[in-house]
Amino acid sequence: MTARVQDAGLARITTALAVLPWWMQLGSGAGAGQADNDVADPVEARASASAVPSTKNVAGDTLTVTGTVFATADVVIREIGVFDQASGGDMAFYIEVADVSLSPGSAYALTLSLRFG
Repeated sequence: MTARVQDAGLARITTALAVLPWWMQLGSGAGAGQADNDVADPVEARASASAVPSTKNVAGDTLTVTGTVFATADVVIREIGVFDQASGGDMAFYIEVADVSLSPGSAYALTLSLRFG
């Protein structure tokens, strides 16, 4: 799996990493493009997330974003987006994952480490 910084994410990162608000959203699609602003097929509402920076050097700085999303139906997760607003706004990060099946009431705890460099 490879995570990438979205176009809108680069602007947020240079402004302030950890003090900005973040939300995560799960999706069952795939293939969101570099300039896309939403997961391909959203399946749950966005959940609040938190961020912690780790500053090593320009080539090794890492932003770790964590959050938990609760499933309200049977879903298969194939993508995760990290956003700057609870709805609308910009998708800063996007990752595709191997199928994760969730049933109603399941919690999916996520930790995404995004290394720059």
